[in-house]
Amino acid sequence: MNGDKLSFLCRAKKATYAGHGAEADPSRPASHDLIYSEDKPYRGPEYFTDGTYVFAMTVDGDMDWFQGYEEITTRGHQVYELYFHGGTVI
Repeated sequence: MNGDKLSFLCRAKKATYAGHGAEADPSRPASHDLIYSEDKPYRGPEYFTDGTYVFAMTVDGDMDWFQGYEEITTRGHQVYELYFHGGTVI
């Protein structure tokens, strides 16, 4: 795991369960949900590289409604793609 991922996980854990963060409305019966976000909390960073692999993500919207696209390429060849969407459930 690289330093950026580890750093993010440490910040998120300190602000939620490990830090006894404030609970949000539960998403499932009897669950305990905590929320942590940095900038765009959808699926990951906008751009990330690891060796020859490149992850790129674009997203439009906010937490009420968003949609986006992500892909992973290596040596100029796409090996993964995903269109995603989501938002607040009332």
